Parts: sequence; structure tokens; C-alpha cells
Amino acid sequence: MDYEDAAINMSEAGTAPGAAAQAGDAPAPLARVKETMVTEEVRTQAAATTGSRAARELKARKKKKASAKAGSQTKKGKGRRKRKEPSVPFDLEALPPEALEIAHTSIATVHEIGRKTTDNLFELGAAFEAMASVIPDPKHWKAAVKTHCGVTARSANNWRRVVRVLGHRREVLVRHQVTP
Repeated sequence: MDYEDAAINMSEAGTAPGAAAQAGDAPAPLARVKETMVTEEVRTQAAATTGSRAARELKARKKKKASAKAGSQTKKGKGRRKRKEPSVPFDLEALPPEALEIAHTSIATVHEIGRKTTDNLFELGAAFEAMASVIPDPKHWKAAVKTHCGVTARSANNWRRVVRVLGHRREVLVRHQVTP
């Protein structure tokens, strides 16, 4: 809304330009609208004439608006994310026979443990550590853990970390019944 539109709106409302606004009149007095517009124009002119930071910000804002307009015409939907490439499922049977035996043993151990006590956490961590040692690629290991063990890779990594960091204190932690 520019100055002329504000003046027309106020004259239609029965308020003379420059007069104080009544309770039912326009939301802001005309003087404030004019003052705001003048200060914005002054800032724009000052920024355009000087090579100041304000000029750079103004140019950047205009450029951003223009690119947003151009981008909105080419996008199918606003704010769409790119889809991840589908991951190739890991075939556990492609491992060598010894590695396959270790992996199957680890998977069976994970499925056997039902209740998560402190001792069970160390057993789970050791099973996942053994499984990770025979599956060299971390992406394949994550896929195998998710599909064959029914656990997230993050949980499995946490249990592996328990064994690595606290493995030397296992007996003390189990004896004192430290809960997971």
C-alpha cells in the first residue's frame, strides 16, 4: 500500500489526511504510513548510492526474491526433498562359509536374548561386534542388522560401544547390578 492508497482509504473512512485516527477508523494514522514509506525510500536510496553493507543486503534480498520466483515456477511442489537412492539389500549368503557361520551365530544370539539385563547387554554387544568383524562394509552391516536382527543400527552400535568402553569392567557392573 503506498501513500496515495492510504490517503484514499482514509478519505473514504471520513478522516482527513493528517487528522488523528478515531477508534473505528483506519488502523494507523496516515502520518505514520507516510513516515514509514519515506524512511524505507531513504534507506533504499542511501543503500543504492553507497557501496555499504546495506546496499549488498538490499541486492541480495532482491536477488533472493527473483530466484524464489523463478524457482517456484520450475518446482513441482514447494519444499520438496530429493528422494534417497534405494539401497541395495545385503545378501548375507554371499559371505564366505566361516564368516557366514559367525554371522548366523551372532544373529541367533541376538534372537535368544529376550530380557535386557546388564549381562545381556555385554552379550549383545559382543555378538554385534563379531558380526561387524565379518561384514566389512558398514552399510552392509547396518542393512544386515536391520533385516536379520530386527534392531536398528544405532542400537547395535550402542551395544558394541558398551563392550568396547566398559568391557574391562563387566564383572563389577554385573555384580553391582548396574541397570542398562
